[in-house]
Amino acid sequence: MRFIIVLTVAITLAFPAISRDIVQAELSALRANMAEFVHALETKRMLRVMATVPPSVMAQIAKNAGTTPKQLIREIANDMKDVMEDVQFLEMDIRTDGLDVRGGKSTDGTQVIFTFVPMNFEMDVKGSHFKVTSSVLALLENGTWYFLRVEDEEQRKILEAIYPFFRKVQFPVGEMTQTE
Repeated sequence: MRFIIVLTVAITLAFPAISRDIVQAELSALRANMAEFVHALETKRMLRVMATVPPSVMAQIAKNAGTTPKQLIREIANDMKDVMEDVQFLEMDIRTDGLDVRGGKSTDGTQVIFTFVPMNFEMDVKGSHFKVTSSVLALLENGTWYFLRVEDEEQRKILEAIYPFFRKVQFPVGEMTQTE
């Protein structure tokens, strides 16, 4: 029996991002929070969009920038509002069925689960049409779903500083193409 316990602990430590199915309560909460997130994007409520970023991630970015999370959130929300002024979402397809959920721990020991939610959309930007195929990282921490698009190495390093298990996770690659 002791061997089985030791083996289970060793496997858990060696492979901190073990896959499992999402349970119905998690899926229901994910869908509700994702609907709020999409509505905030479509209605250009950028402070609400920023509220979907994990507080620990915002704190790390603010620390790196030499500011406070509150100030950083305001600045980014204002910048996003300016950028989004010329964006009109034409179609959005978010797939939350059949999600693969994995788990790990943050550097402070908080247990989290995560999944990648396929989020494809078409948008118009100043008369040009774009099709975006991407995935949003959905992270359940302390009972709240948070969302991030991790698109470059700098973003990934910030994420890995807080959630070291992401060093061993392969992120989906998105694509944006101009259709007109």
